[in-house]
Amino acid sequence: MVTIGYISNRAWREAGIPQPRLNALLAEGALQGAQVVMLDASSVDIAAGWIGTDVWDGAGWTRRQAPLPDVVIMLGSPTHPWQQAVYDWVARTRPLIKDKGPNKAQLKALLTGGPCERYLIPDAEIDPARPAASIREFLSAHGGGVIKRANGQRGIGLLFITKDADDWSLHDGKAPFRGSLEAVVDRVVAAISGRLQYRAYVIQRFIRSMASDGRVVDFRIHVQRRADGAFHLTRAFVRLGEAGMMLANTSQGGYQGAIDTFLAQRRVRPGAEIQLEAIDAALSMARLYDATAETPLSELGIDLL
Repeated sequence: MVTIGYISNRAWREAGIPQPRLNALLAEGALQGAQVVMLDASSVDIAAGWIGTDVWDGAGWTRRQAPLPDVVIMLGSPTHPWQQAVYDWVARTRPLIKDKGPNKAQLKALLTGGPCERYLIPDAEIDPARPAASIREFLSAHGGGVIKRANGQRGIGLLFITKDADDWSLHDGKAPFRGSLEAVVDRVVAAISGRLQYRAYVIQRFIRSMASDGRVVDFRIHVQRRADGAFHLTRAFVRLGEAGMMLANTSQGGYQGAIDTFLAQRRVRPGAEIQLEAIDAALSMARLYDATAETPLSELGIDLL
C-alpha cells in the first residue's frame, strides 16, 4: 500500500484543513488503496530519518516516529530556516513535483478559440474598481451567478446568486438571503471587497445541474501523466451534493459515485457517449495546458456539468 503524507509549515491540526476535507482525504485514500497520514514539520530528526507522523486508525489519531512516506505533499512554502531544512530533506529523498495548474482566467484564455471552448461556462472577472456594477451587469445578463476566487479550489468561499419569481437569493453556506438585485449585490460586495484588493474574483453563470432526487450533481475527471509521458485517465466519477447544498464538492460534504451507473439513467444521450466525451475533454485540456506551461504538468482534475 502506498502511503501519502501531507506536511505544512504549521502543525497540521492548526493548518486550517476543514474537517470535511480531511474526512474526504482519508476516504479517498482508502478507496484508492492508499494510506493518508499527516506529518509534523516541527517534530523531525533528519539525521535519524524520521518525522512525527499522525495515523488515523478508525478511532482516532496515533502519533508515530516514522520515515518519510512514499509520497509527500507539501502545503505552502517554507518561510523559516528550519522549515527550509525539512523541505530540502523531502526534496533530496523523494521525487519532487512542482505542479502549478491553471487558474480560471488562464484556463479560459487557453481554451478560447479551440475545440474545448464549448466546455467553458460563461464568466467575467469582477472589476475591483467597480465591483457592484460589474456583478449587477453580469447577473442582469445571465439571470444568476456563482462568485469564486480566480484560483479557488475545493468549493471554499463560493457565493451562489439565483433569481426567484419576485426577487433574488444569495446562498453563502448560511441561511439564504433574499431581496432585490441591489440588496443582494451590496451584500456580496461587502463580503469580498477587502479581498478584491489583493485577489482576483470571477463571476460565473449559474447552471442548475441536478440529479433526479433534486441534489446538485457534477462530474469529476482526473487525468495523470504516466511513465510513458502521456496523460491517461486516473478516475472518472460523479459527485452528488448533500441535500440542500448548492455544490457537490467532496471536500464540502458531497458524495462520490460510479459515473457509468449514474449515466445509465440519462435519457437524452447514451451514458457511454457522455462519459467518453467527458474523458476526452479532460485529456485534451491536460495536453493543451502541458504544452504551454512553464513546468511539466503531472495531473489535472476537471469538473464538468
